[in-house]
Amino acid sequence: MPRRARPGRRPGESYEERSERRQEARERLRCRNNVTTCRHPARPAPRPEHSPRQREFLRRRNLASEAAGILPGQEPEARTPPESSSRVEPIPSIPLQEALHRELLLKQKMVILQELLSTLLQASEKSWQGQLNEDKLRCKLRVLENQLQACTQSYSKEGVKQILIEMEDQKQTYEQKAKEALQKMLEDKLQTEQLLENSQRSLAETREDLAHWKERCATLKAELTRVTAAHTELKNSFQALQSEVQRADSQSERLSRELRELRDERTELLHTASALRSDNDRQAGPHPPHPRTRMNSFKINHKLQKAQEQKITLEAKISHLQNLIHNQNNQGKSQEVTVQRKDQVFTTQTPPLTPAEEKQNALLEHPEEEEEGTESLKDEMQKRTSQLTAKENECSELRWELEALSEEYQSCLTRLRQCRDELNRSHGSQAQRQRGPWIPLLVAVAAVAIATFLASSRL
Repeated sequence: MPRRARPGRRPGESYEERSERRQEARERLRCRNNVTTCRHPARPAPRPEHSPRQREFLRRRNLASEAAGILPGQEPEARTPPESSSRVEPIPSIPLQEALHRELLLKQKMVILQELLSTLLQASEKSWQGQLNEDKLRCKLRVLENQLQACTQSYSKEGVKQILIEMEDQKQTYEQKAKEALQKMLEDKLQTEQLLENSQRSLAETREDLAHWKERCATLKAELTRVTAAHTELKNSFQALQSEVQRADSQSERLSRELRELRDERTELLHTASALRSDNDRQAGPHPPHPRTRMNSFKINHKLQKAQEQKITLEAKISHLQNLIHNQNNQGKSQEVTVQRKDQVFTTQTPPLTPAEEKQNALLEHPEEEEEGTESLKDEMQKRTSQLTAKENECSELRWELEALSEEYQSCLTRLRQCRDELNRSHGSQAQRQRGPWIPLLVAVAAVAIATFLASSRL
């Protein structure tokens, strides 16, 4: 069988037309009835399988059911595979295929046209924007040209030169002002840096002074505590001295009272001795006294004289003790005078005998003759002598106590003087600089302590 020649290309045919033509030729070849004499009559050809899109398209248009004789909604019968000897291809609907093909092509063209349309819209937008910008620039150029032309017409070359010169002068003036402003800013910056350095230096000095004053404050607090303790100790010692002085006053009063009693007893003894002597004279008559009686009388007179001397010494000591107490009360007013008189407080001076005492001694030169009277008088004189000795011992003990009290009072005065000197030195060293808050307090405390001590000493 001779082979049919392929149709050649048609002039002016596009690629899409050529593809459609070839597709139609293939469909014609596929759908032709290839029945030969050697084959049995073919069974009804199965319905061609369609794509889901084609099936949906046919279902909506009811084309496949009408062509196959199936009502809409009925399922087609299952295909049975054709035998190899009796295979018959189905005959599709050519107009349907062509319509589907044209629909696909139209959709593709629609997509392409949409893309082209968007591209064209963008290009037209850009071109329109560019044209609009170009028109604006042209308008600006025209305006600038008009302004330039007006300027060239209104100003001459000399005027333009003058304006340029003025602008140059203004530029130089502005530059000069800017330089001056910069110079001033630099000077202000340097001055500020200098002030900052000075402030930092003063801050460091202030911190050092603060640390120094803190140390000084702590030292003054410790010194104040020490001075307070010393003041308390001095106050206690002053109270003890005051109690000792009161005790000495009571002892001096007691001694003066005993002295008065001794004087009364001495007066009574003198009266008794004179009475005994007159009795002896009456009893003796013209007879001379016995030598032994004279010896006893002389001894008694000697003892009486000795007792009188001891009494006078005791009176002098008591008077000096009273003077000492009075001087200690006046020591608060004159401390220096008290120190100078310290050695003269305890000196004892025996006063001279009075005429009455000399007369009494003269009367005692003539003793009694009776032994019993003389012995009783001797015993009484010994007793009084022992009492006077005991009183003298008590006075000596009181004198030692007063000496101890005076020494303790002097030590207290020296301590107060030392505290006052220390306060004066600290006040003089800190007078040129800032005054601390504790120095006046220390001075006030010292003044109060001294005033209290002087007031107590006056009492």
